[in-house]
Amino acid sequence: LVTAVGTIGNSMLVNDDQKFYFKDGNLIWLRDISENPEFVLHCFSSDLGFRRITDSASGSNQKALTISGLSKLEFFFPTAEEQQKIADFLSLLNRRIEQQQGKVETWREYKKGMMQKLFSRELRFKNEDEGEFPEWETSRLGDLGETFTGLSGKTKEDFGAGEAEFITFMNVFGNVKAKREQTEKVDLSDGKKQTPVILGDVLFTTSSETPHEVGMASVWLFDDPDVYLNSFCFGFRINTSNISSEFLVCMLRSEIYREKITLLAQGSTRFNLPRTELLNMKIEIPENVEQQKISNILSVIDNKIEAESKKVELLKEQKKGFMQQLFI
Repeated sequence: LVTAVGTIGNSMLVNDDQKFYFKDGNLIWLRDISENPEFVLHCFSSDLGFRRITDSASGSNQKALTISGLSKLEFFFPTAEEQQKIADFLSLLNRRIEQQQGKVETWREYKKGMMQKLFSRELRFKNEDEGEFPEWETSRLGDLGETFTGLSGKTKEDFGAGEAEFITFMNVFGNVKAKREQTEKVDLSDGKKQTPVILGDVLFTTSSETPHEVGMASVWLFDDPDVYLNSFCFGFRINTSNISSEFLVCMLRSEIYREKITLLAQGSTRFNLPRTELLNMKIEIPENVEQQKISNILSVIDNKIEAESKKVELLKEQKKGFMQQLFI
C-alpha cells in the first residue's frame, strides 16, 4: 500500500490474511507483485525510492499519486535470492529498532508510575536517621516566584540571525531540562528590552493547538548570557529557597498536576494558558532534602531514557546508511 493523498509516498506491507478496508483514492494498492514484496517495501522506503515516488506525483494545489504515474516508474531488482537476503537483513534491523523502542517505552512507563507514587505520596523517602520526613506544605504557585514574558516585537526576519539565542517551544515542551543545543539565533539589535533567561528559571508553554500541550514545564540549568525565551512560552523565576526549580518541574510534569493544568487551558481552535489561573494553583511542597531525593531518582530515570533513546537513533542511522548503500 502506498499513500497517494496528503502525506504521499509512505509504504506499508500487508503481511497477513486479515481483511481490512480503506477509503478509495487515499491509497494505491499494489497486488500480485512478481518480485519479493518485502524487498519492494524496502526499495520504496529508501531515500532514492521515496524521492522517485514523490517526484512522480501530479497536481497543482495538492499533489497526489496516480496509478498510471506510479506504474511508469522503473526500479532495478537483483535476483530473487539477493532480494531475500536484503529483505531479511533490513527486517532484522527493523526488529532491533522495535526492540530498542520497546525498552524506551518500558522506562517511560516506569517513570510515569514512579511519579504517580511519589507525588501522591504513596512512596516516601526516609531521612538520614531512617525517620519520616515532615508532611508536605501547601502553597500557592504564585507565592513562590514571579513570571516574565518571552520575546516580543520580533518579526520573521529577526529569527535565524543575530548574536543572541532563544529557547524554542519544542525545547520547553519536550524536555524536563531544556537542552542547550536546542536553541536558535535571534537578532536583538533593535535595542528593544527583552528579558533574558537565567540559571534556574522554570519555563512554561503557554499557547498551542491542543490543551494537552500548554503548561508543559521545563527548567533552564545553564548560566549563559543573551539567551531568551520564545514568544509562545513564559518564564517563572523562583524567589524562595523553599522549593527547587528542578523539583517544581518534575512535580508539574506529573500526571496529577498535568490533569489540573490541562483543565486551565482556554480556547477552541488554539488554546492558551491563563497565567493568573496557573499562579493561583495550589501545590504540595516537601522539605528540601526530600525534594532533592525525588529530583535525583527521576533524573536517573531520565538519563536512562535518554541513553536508550540515543541507541534507537543510532540504529536508525545505521539502517539509513545501509539503505543508501543497498539502493543506489
